[in-house]
Amino acid sequence: MIIIFGIICGIIFDDLRKKVAWIMNKKERIFKQLFDYHVGTPQGDLTDFVKFVSKSSNHFYITLLLASASNDDLGFHYEEILSTNLHIRASRTTVHSILTEGTEKKFFTKHINPKDNRKQNYKLSPEQKIEAENWLDNHPIRDYSK
Repeated sequence: MIIIFGIICGIIFDDLRKKVAWIMNKKERIFKQLFDYHVGTPQGDLTDFVKFVSKSSNHFYITLLLASASNDDLGFHYEEILSTNLHIRASRTTVHSILTEGTEKKFFTKHINPKDNRKQNYKLSPEQKIEAENWLDNHPIRDYSK
């Protein structure tokens, strides 16, 4: 009797879940797509770069900023990165640690600023720039305006 009740409840719940998904409005579907996109990939299928970016919101924000530098651009130096209000979310040491880790793992490139030899500019390496652009091209938020 309990097993039959469980089966019936399972069927009803599954049917209800399908109806709720159908009723979801466009924004709610986008939120669900975003969740699935960011959380749905098994950890073993993620690239080392995506694992790095996903470590913390600070990793994500710094990577996003560095991805905004064009291939012709010098990138951003340390003080520029801190001036973006990131210092409110992360200490100077945390920002420096993320830049160092990203550079050591070859996710970021670091070049001496030609205008000021004391400054070093950071941006995504060419391979990671392509990976970041692919991530953006496949991101569900792109469907929001459709």
